[in-house]
Amino acid sequence: MNIICHKKPAENYEESFPLGNGRLGARVFGNPSHEVFQLNEESVWSGQYIDRNNLSATEGIGRTRELIQQNRLFEAQECVFDSLTGLPENQSHYCSAGELHIDFYDAEHLGASGPSMKRSEVFDKAYSYKRELDLETGICTSSFSVESTMANNADFSNDNSGSSIAYTYESFVSAHADVLVIHISASIPKSIFFRLRIEGSSSKKETLYDDTLVMLNDEGIPYAVMVTAISSGGNVSVRGDNLIVENSDDVTIYVDVESAYRLGHYRRRMGNTGKRPLHYAAKCSDIALKKICFAMGTSYENLKYMHSSDFSSHFRQCSISNPYGEETPEITQWNYDRYCLISSVTGKKSVPALANGIWCSSKCDSRSQKYVLDEKYLPLPMGEIYGLEKSYASWHALIKNCFRHGRLTAERMYSCSGSVVHSSTDIWGDTVADGKDLRFSYDPTGAAYLSKVILDSYEYTLSKKYLRKHFRFLKHASRFFEDYLIGAEDMKKLVVSPGYSQNEQSAGVYLSAFSDVQSRNVAVLIRNTIKAMRYLGMNEFKDLSVELSALLSKVIYNLPDDFDSGSADENFFSRLNAMTSGVVYSTVEKETLVVHLLEKPCIGFESGRLENIRLRGNLLIDIDWKNGTLEKAVVRAKHGVEFLEKIRVAYKDRFYDARLVDGVLDLRNVLPTTL
Repeated sequence: MNIICHKKPAENYEESFPLGNGRLGARVFGNPSHEVFQLNEESVWSGQYIDRNNLSATEGIGRTRELIQQNRLFEAQECVFDSLTGLPENQSHYCSAGELHIDFYDAEHLGASGPSMKRSEVFDKAYSYKRELDLETGICTSSFSVESTMANNADFSNDNSGSSIAYTYESFVSAHADVLVIHISASIPKSIFFRLRIEGSSSKKETLYDDTLVMLNDEGIPYAVMVTAISSGGNVSVRGDNLIVENSDDVTIYVDVESAYRLGHYRRRMGNTGKRPLHYAAKCSDIALKKICFAMGTSYENLKYMHSSDFSSHFRQCSISNPYGEETPEITQWNYDRYCLISSVTGKKSVPALANGIWCSSKCDSRSQKYVLDEKYLPLPMGEIYGLEKSYASWHALIKNCFRHGRLTAERMYSCSGSVVHSSTDIWGDTVADGKDLRFSYDPTGAAYLSKVILDSYEYTLSKKYLRKHFRFLKHASRFFEDYLIGAEDMKKLVVSPGYSQNEQSAGVYLSAFSDVQSRNVAVLIRNTIKAMRYLGMNEFKDLSVELSALLSKVIYNLPDDFDSGSADENFFSRLNAMTSGVVYSTVEKETLVVHLLEKPCIGFESGRLENIRLRGNLLIDIDWKNGTLEKAVVRAKHGVEFLEKIRVAYKDRFYDARLVDGVLDLRNVLPTTL
């Protein structure tokens, strides 16, 4: 069973259950007396785009290099702070959209001025508590019972004493209706009483109708949060900034968050429209109202059915099982991480997922609220591997903006041609360094990571249209380093200087004469650009290919090509990637798909079966293994799609060549029977 179950409410953010449809996210805590829903929307960021290019940089980079040559590293670092820090120094960052707070009480504690402060005594003593997250349907359920001294006189109740009431809360983020849906039911009629309010950084709260609350926010990218409750057998009203439900049999709550980023005019102008932010927040509330009205147009049961069917269709794209039929902790972890991936990258998504997915609280680490362009912190998009075939599409606008802004940064800050991206960016594709910590954002080789995203997308989908769209970015990012790199070893070789390190070079100094890691990143970028030209068959760029090949031969670094900078930050992306790639992963080398089998299975993954895992070359694989030894593996292509036919199989440190016949290859026919 793909269900995670707990016997107590979440005590902190990490223990809460995540919900999401790619655009809209929530974290559910499951507290019987005081429920909290942490809200997120992928485009709620802290500000509009600002041209942060520091015009002192051209002079400063030259002075920095001079000081480094004189081994005056501390002064060189101070020069970097003065001349390469953005103005203002920080990029925009991802934000929480607020919280939904629901305080429950019962009829006994109802008063003219609101519920008694002792209301929590009833719900704090809840028993038979259970909190579940169904990974296959994307539905979170909390259930518990409470004792009430109020007699129940309902003719059709099971127990006229009314002493025990069972409550059930169900919640999910519907991809069909694109709203958060919360359904509360009770075993005895007229037993649901609660006060609901929206909390967050707000400039305005208002009542739209007797059953609807709106919070408008004009800080950063303007947005609106809207909540509506529909009650069966009770009444709904608004008092102050509280939505009140009393004497209800069951209640359905609809929540939406809409940001101005999704308004075409605002997005095209990157927030610099000249209009008051509240004007856009109000427009967002109009969109939210339309979506909620659409959701209310069908029954809760129908919404739930459509959501579970849609989510299950993604979840069942691939699967894992144990040869002994056991539901092991490792299988549960793999399915949970894949659940988080589905919740973060599917649906009406237009912004890439961050390292922690679509969720973040107001207390999240600041680095997790930006795009850190390093595989150690932000693993490459993996949706294609698990059948989520549009996961790369959300990167299109970000790469496009990085290209546009990077050309300005290259010209204004470095007096170089081409386009440059530092090692972090935001929703707008900001290309200037973030903050004042040299360890994390001053590295100018962020384009290497984006080049991997572009090449990855092509190698999984074989979409030349996507690759052609982004080739200009690759070309100009490589051209930047023709001007930026400086000579080393009597000018025969080229390096990235200054170099930025995450380890101290001397007391308090993170600067060095050059960086092997960053020089290697430049080589990766140039290789990917040359590779893209080969994939596209661009004969008109023969001169560029020769030029870049010559540049690549001069880039010096003392690191192996498969250099690993260390274990990745712990998040569901990195865990999922490690668990799956230990069993099977793929690369493309000279138009040949290389399938690597069982190179390093994780603990708990020594035996199992994976189905419908996507390979590069637009192929799928089913694989069985037991005690680290291959039992069965079949590679196949979907009917009617373009795919790579030539295959090399890497297994137990040996390689075996093969070719698909009619789109199918049984790898047992390739490997020696002795294996």
